Amino acid sequence: MGLRGWTGSLGVGFEEGAVAPHLMEQRCEPRYDCVGFKTIIQQKRALGVVHLRDISSWGACGMTDMPVAVGALVFFELRKGHFYGARVKWVDRFTIGVQFVRQLRPEILKRVINSSRDLREAKLRALH
Repeated sequence: MGLRGWTGSLGVGFEEGAVAPHLMEQRCEPRYDCVGFKTIIQQKRALGVVHLRDISSWGACGMTDMPVAVGALVFFELRKGHFYGARVKWVDRFTIGVQFVRQLRPEILKRVINSSRDLREAKLRALH
């Protein structure tokens, strides 16, 4: 039995060229665009700034020039004076992906999304 015969049993019932569900993205909930939202990131005693790209109640992705390693514990200031812990899951140059230690409350998530939307609208108004 060749590789094609062995892997064919994994995708029984799928059309040719279709991706099997177990190979698709493993996200439980949607990510929300929050480009333009920047916040403080802290690791031990080091402070930096992270520009978030997207966020969900369980994780975020953003750009920072602060050097962080995969597996590191970092803290985001998503609300004035309140830091939220997250584990760095991946790093690609200046972009990082994190998973929050605890799920964000809906009101915190909504605040971040609305703040980024307000920032984008203010920049667009300034351009016109």
